[in-house]
Amino acid sequence: MVDLVVLETTPFAEIARSSERILFVDRGEFVEGWIVEDKERGWVGEVDWDTLDTLRAYPANRPVVTPAGG
Repeated sequence: MVDLVVLETTPFAEIARSSERILFVDRGEFVEGWIVEDKERGWVGEVDWDTLDTLRAYPANRPVVTPAGG
């Protein structure tokens, strides 16, 4: 999230209010979650670990996110 703060234009409050899930990506791993405000750390990602490994990128040379089972 720190890299997004640098932009200073990311509407974290608006994203958090939407209550829509967002997709967090770390290399080849995908997990769904939300943006939440932490009193000590500011805006942070809260992930739903049950969604880990339910999505995959295919094909590797032109990735598209698809369900892992399909």
